[in-house]
Amino acid sequence: MKKVLVVDDEQAIREGLTYLIDWASYGYEIIGTAKNGKEGLQLIGEKSPDLVITDIKMPQLNGLDMIKEAKKLGHSVQAIALSGYSEFEYAKKAIQLDFFSYLLKPIDEEELIDSLERLNQQEESVHTVSLQHQLVNKLFGNDAIPLTGYQWVNCLRTRQPLEEKVLTKIKKMQVEIISLSHYGYTYQVLLCTQPEAPQTIIKKLMKSGQEVIATGWIEANQNLGVLYSEINYLSRLTFLFPNQYISPGRFSREKPTEYSHQEVLQQLTKSVVTAEHLKEAFADYATYFYTKLPFEEDLKWQINQDYHMIIRQVKAQATVDIQEFTVTFSTEIFEATTFEELLKRFTSQLTRLSAIVAESLNNIDIISEILHYVNGNYIENLSLKTIAEKFNYNSAYLGKKFRRETGKSFVNYLEGIRMEKAASLLTTSNLMVYEISEQVGYKNVDYFYKKFRQYYKISPNEYRSQDKVEQDATGE
Repeated sequence: MKKVLVVDDEQAIREGLTYLIDWASYGYEIIGTAKNGKEGLQLIGEKSPDLVITDIKMPQLNGLDMIKEAKKLGHSVQAIALSGYSEFEYAKKAIQLDFFSYLLKPIDEEELIDSLERLNQQEESVHTVSLQHQLVNKLFGNDAIPLTGYQWVNCLRTRQPLEEKVLTKIKKMQVEIISLSHYGYTYQVLLCTQPEAPQTIIKKLMKSGQEVIATGWIEANQNLGVLYSEINYLSRLTFLFPNQYISPGRFSREKPTEYSHQEVLQQLTKSVVTAEHLKEAFADYATYFYTKLPFEEDLKWQINQDYHMIIRQVKAQATVDIQEFTVTFSTEIFEATTFEELLKRFTSQLTRLSAIVAESLNNIDIISEILHYVNGNYIENLSLKTIAEKFNYNSAYLGKKFRRETGKSFVNYLEGIRMEKAASLLTTSNLMVYEISEQVGYKNVDYFYKKFRQYYKISPNEYRSQDKVEQDATGE
């Protein structure tokens, strides 16, 4: 409450003013009265009122001289002059002494209220201008001295000033708001002396789809340049999260990630080549960046590098003309204004590439070539991986294509070839079983015995004996 001192030689005025209006509702309280200027000057020194309402003509020391002496003594006080006279000279002297207003007796209630409201507005304006000047220097300049008079401070940056109804609701939380402009943005500095207003409430007041960057509440007794630094850091996340409410409480700079960059990139490359699970691969790839929170420049360079790595992998695994995919897409990456836009372009480009690769691979009778190769090289240490590398294919895609066209997995097909060759050698040669094992690609004879029994339901020796018996029976 602002303190008011009433000085008048008429008791009726002194007492009447106390009950004329509800002083508290306008932010004032009467802390004393005096019946002349001399007594009033003494009370100004003792009680340091914010406002003195004084009669002009009084015994011992009139109101004009009392205020003049008070200012000489260094007291900063606002004054409203009262007079039963309407002479211009009194009003002129009051104006010269910087009296805030001049009221005639009998005092009109509405005129007094108007004076108090105008005084509040003036002081608020002066206070705001002073705070604006201080905060500009503390946030954007070199003033590292903490701001006094407040316990908590918060800073919001928006492209457009906040709506008046939003400002009003924030002020109702006992929060003072100072608006600043800097490099085309509006900064709302929120100040309070009580425990900070809940951040969630302030967030809810923001309009949906509006870009708002908020530092969150910090203690005011420090270098406030940290607010501007935090705003600058958070602003670099608008590429990832455009037109949203961004604050430290929402995003952690070190969020754990389920997959590494290498893992999500390998999965995406595999999906592009095989044309399978593309949607899931793109989702995991995007999630990686959302959790790592890279800045726009770093993110674009990484995606550009990843894209060209995928192109190289596709060229190595598929015989297809992809020249059109290597020329202009980098420009599209660096021209994107949001991550969402960039991801849409990236997804569309790779989906189209995947379709072309799949069509190319399906048109090649590669399985016939592989079958021919396996039939001539079954003695070698073959696997789907070595075959894929030899024929320059993605092993996962090749495995599915092999099963689709032969009805068997590559492992089962290779095993069948080896067992048939082994059976033939058992019945047409005198080679020992371990020799046959080596000739059909099994270095471990025990493993050969196991696989042969699984395939034919009898051992190699039993198979040979059985065939000999059949030959004797037929006389062959």
